[in-house]
Amino acid sequence: MKTKTTIVFYDANCSICRKSVLFAEKRKRTDNLEFVPLQSEVFEKFRRQNLLPESLHSVVLYEKEKTFIHSTAALKVFKFLRPPWNWITIFLLCPKFVRDAVYQFIVHKRYLLDCDHNECFSSRRETPC
Repeated sequence: MKTKTTIVFYDANCSICRKSVLFAEKRKRTDNLEFVPLQSEVFEKFRRQNLLPESLHSVVLYEKEKTFIHSTAALKVFKFLRPPWNWITIFLLCPKFVRDAVYQFIVHKRYLLDCDHNECFSSRRETPC
């Protein structure tokens, strides 16, 4: 997949993820940033071509023919935003294992942290959050 556009693949079933996309769309400083749901056929084709696991539960950033996942992908999105939001990329200097631990905590708790009662269900219960 060769493109000059940077693509962010996100979980469209997650309200935090959707709100983050809206936040970034309003603050991006370039038109070369595109958001595509992980649930799309575009991502499925991309996943197979790049040998990504089927069970990938992460934001994915595709930039300059390189693929980034987890905290690296999430933080690299900020470099496309206007100041002061692009300053958040300073956290890329933190050790990856620390960043990814925080990222995984948020991923596992995201439905509990921001639950839209009409569409979100806890992964531990069968009842709405």
